[in-house]
Amino acid sequence: MLEQIIQAVQGQAADYFRQHPDIPNEQAEGAAQAAGASIMAALQNQITSGNIEGIQNMLSGGNVDGNAMGQIMQQATGLLGGYLNQQGVSQATALSASQGLMPQLIQMVLGKFMSKAPGDSGFDIGSLISLVMGGGQQQQQNNGMLGTILGSVLGGGGQQGGGSDLLSSILGNVLGGGQQ
Repeated sequence: MLEQIIQAVQGQAADYFRQHPDIPNEQAEGAAQAAGASIMAALQNQITSGNIEGIQNMLSGGNVDGNAMGQIMQQATGLLGGYLNQQGVSQATALSASQGLMPQLIQMVLGKFMSKAPGDSGFDIGSLISLVMGGGQQQQQNNGMLGTILGSVLGGGGQQGGGSDLLSSILGNVLGGGQQ
């Protein structure tokens, strides 16, 4: 599920970043991966915070809880903006780029969950909730996988040290615990 969400947004996000004049083209792919992982982290946070019913409604085309949507948008935008800033993009540009892209990406992901198309069958609400609420060791593996994806995005391409630690800290806060 995590990989499907990230793959779903990568093409659109990569195109957006390649066209953004203040984001270096060589950072577009990493930023696109970070965008998908940021959305997943924000969805996970809502579910682990107990808003399962709100997320189920949102992903099935029911009533959208404006507060939950705002929190998802804010968290995903903040994570992506933090990633871009760690890549050397100014804080103002990182925030602007994140805010410009995240609403359309989140709407696209929501649409995948509501879609009846055969290619979108992997976007299952039950699978998402089970992924997040698996509990115990499974939950740690899921959080670890998300951290690994974002950590590899930050740590890849000859980046300076420290970026992965910052993202791990951000993810630890978002996912409800520090990284050990």
